[in-house]
Amino acid sequence: MMTASRRVMAVGLLGGMVFAGVGCGGGSVPNSINVSMSDQLRAAGTSVELDVVGVNTANLSQWQGYSVDKYFSGSDALRSSAADAKKTLVFSKEKNAPQSIDKSDAIWKKWKDTASALVLVAQIPGASGQPGTDPRRLVLPLEKGMWKDKTFQVEVTSAGLKNNTTPAPKKD
Repeated sequence: MMTASRRVMAVGLLGGMVFAGVGCGGGSVPNSINVSMSDQLRAAGTSVELDVVGVNTANLSQWQGYSVDKYFSGSDALRSSAADAKKTLVFSKEKNAPQSIDKSDAIWKKWKDTASALVLVAQIPGASGQPGTDPRRLVLPLEKGMWKDKTFQVEVTSAGLKNNTTPAPKKD
């Protein structure tokens, strides 16, 4: 037989679980990222270096406005300072298959614990942009309920980075 205090606690717990399941659009936070090169870049044998960096809210504006050219200059302080929060993917003529970072990678635990967004920054030959609006940079918020898919899908094109991840449906 359940006492009154246990019954109240059980109802409260059940209600909390139901409430948590409805909230922000019913989506989730992806726990992996898949990056592929466009057919055009693969056919051309283009080499691309791409950093996936976990960034917190306090530093996000700095990353959004930072020059991608400066970032890949070879001795950039911001890139060096992100060493523990980033994973670098390198594509080449020989290594042009899609690459993934998933939840089994230690970097995901770090991102889950400290990051509010993933910032992808790519060095793509022939592509360019302005510091605040550079298409070689892509910001993927790690916000619960924002994404339908469990995996971020990103494509590297000759013009920049393209997010192919399905957003969660909006709740009315």
